[in-house]
Amino acid sequence: MKLYMFDDSIIISGANLSQDYFTNRQDRYIIIEDCKLLVDFYIGLVELLGRMSFQLTSKNTLTLDPTWEHHPYKSPYKTYASEARKQLIEYYNTHIIKHPTSENVTDTIVYPLIEFPPFDIHHDSQTTNLLMCNAEPGSTMHMATGYFNIPDIYIDTMFQKSLANFKILFSHPMANSFQQAKGPAGFIPTAYSYLTNTFHSKIEQLKLHERITCFEYQRTGWTFHSKGLWYTPNKSELPVLTAVGSSNYGARSLNCDLESQLIIVTNNQKLQQNFDTEKCDIFKSTSLYIPDGAFKAPLWVRFVLKMFRNYF
Repeated sequence: MKLYMFDDSIIISGANLSQDYFTNRQDRYIIIEDCKLLVDFYIGLVELLGRMSFQLTSKNTLTLDPTWEHHPYKSPYKTYASEARKQLIEYYNTHIIKHPTSENVTDTIVYPLIEFPPFDIHHDSQTTNLLMCNAEPGSTMHMATGYFNIPDIYIDTMFQKSLANFKILFSHPMANSFQQAKGPAGFIPTAYSYLTNTFHSKIEQLKLHERITCFEYQRTGWTFHSKGLWYTPNKSELPVLTAVGSSNYGARSLNCDLESQLIIVTNNQKLQQNFDTEKCDIFKSTSLYIPDGAFKAPLWVRFVLKMFRNYF
């Protein structure tokens, strides 16, 4: 999760607090001002996660909050995970029920989603999948991910259940943040290239290329880490919905990481225009993806992917 709260305002992003993100890495940041309910929700969520996480003492040792009874290693892990799940879902549901939103008094709804696979909480992926399934015929969903490793649940929906058009953006190998990594990590862009080639081959085999189009981000000297969705209804020129947050829509986000996103839905035309401007700015440094017919991933890379795909 990438969340920054100040007074009653919040910045949600997919970016980490490291130098690359403030110099030459394309990412997204959205600020929501004067929204105390949303800020209070996330502050409480961070505090609750902190209670069930290790804390660093002044003596450089790790400890757990004294109010948290279940140690993830000394107790059975299932007990720890079960209690964590219970408290997180109770917190989430209580907040949502306590503060219902009336569509009659606002033109915009901001809906927080969480994805905590270690605790079997999948609000984000379930909602994202439902958005894809229920998108109206002829609508368009732009999808961006810094690391292309779309899980089967999304692929099946795109290919077999959804009637929307998809424009999927991912990083060119030269714009992958692992491009300059040393050792085995330097082959990570090759692994992602293998995944994109495989995905595109399925599109061609199923003759879905008119409905599903892939794009690569390439900008000299820049890497790409943006992720999100923009949904534009049929016969509309502007997106009415965007999703922003930490999820890469990849297997690791659905199986390992603690993620959070906001779904923002609006009928405010100025905000819709802002969504569209942001989307166009991100997509303008892209080109249509054309697979390299001569590309072949080394056998060991394919083996590693098969064994550890959930960690990419």
